[in-house]
Amino acid sequence: MTMQTAKVFMSGNSQAIRLPKELRVKGDEVYIAKNENRIVIIEKNKGEFFKAALDDMFGCCPDFDVERDKKKCKPREVNI
Repeated sequence: MTMQTAKVFMSGNSQAIRLPKELRVKGDEVYIAKNENRIVIIEKNKGEFFKAALDDMFGCCPDFDVERDKKKCKPREVNI
């Protein structure tokens, strides 16, 4: 994986990121999460599995059909 840069700019009252051509997504929505200085973007059309993985990666509990404590999971250190 090669690191690239992207331009950050204001679009109305929102901050936006202009993705390089090689990183374009197919749909018009993405999942996004931030943890300290990391931002992860996952294409929404890739399915709920990736959203659950993203939720788990950033300290939330994925929604499984099992009984468990309703407390939030403890955040974990993840190296990407």
